[in-house]
Amino acid sequence: MEPYNHIASNLSNVVPDVTFMAQRFHNRCLVYDEENEELLLALRYIHIVFASLSIIGASSTIIYSIIKGVVTSEEVRPLFHLSLADLGLAICWVIGAAVWNDDKDDSEGCVYLQAITEAFHVSTFFLTVNYSLNVYVRIKDRQNRAMKLSTLMSSIKMKWGLRMVYVLSWLLPIIIMIPIVYYHETVDLLKCYR
Repeated sequence: MEPYNHIASNLSNVVPDVTFMAQRFHNRCLVYDEENEELLLALRYIHIVFASLSIIGASSTIIYSIIKGVVTSEEVRPLFHLSLADLGLAICWVIGAAVWNDDKDDSEGCVYLQAITEAFHVSTFFLTVNYSLNVYVRIKDRQNRAMKLSTLMSSIKMKWGLRMVYVLSWLLPIIIMIPIVYYHETVDLLKCYR
C-alpha cells in the first residue's frame, strides 16, 4: 500500500490542485465588478444576435415547408421537426438573454425557463440523430433500388420505428425535465445560473 501513497504524493506535486483552481475560478465569476458586468452585457447581446439569426433561419424553413405543403414529405419531415426544436430553443435563448440580470436574485421563472431550454436542447440533439438516421435510410434505399433489392422504407416496421423516434425526440426531454422541476418545487435547492 505504501508504494501507492508515494505515487499519489508525487502526482500531487506534479498536477496542480484542480478543485482549488475550480473554486478560484468560480469565486472570480461571482465577483460583480465593472469588468464582469461589461463582459456579461456583451455576452447578452451576442446571445440575442445569434439566437435572432437562428429564429430567422428556423422560421424561414418552417414557413417555406408549410407554404409549399411539403411538411408531410418523408424527405422534409426530419428537417421540419429539427427546425421547430431549433426555433423553440432560439426563442428561449432570446427570452433568457433579454431578462438576464446581474444580481443574484433567483426568480422562480428562471428555473422553468432553464428547464424548457434544456428540453429543447435535448430535443434538438435527438432530432439531429433522427435526421442522420433518416439520411442513412434514404442512402441505403437508393443503393438497394440500384441493386434491385427491397427498400428499407417499404417495411411497415421501419416506418413506424422512424415515427416513434419523432415521438421520443419530443417526449423524452419533457419526461427528463419533469423530475428536475418537481425537485426544485419540493426542495427549492436548485439555483438559477446565467
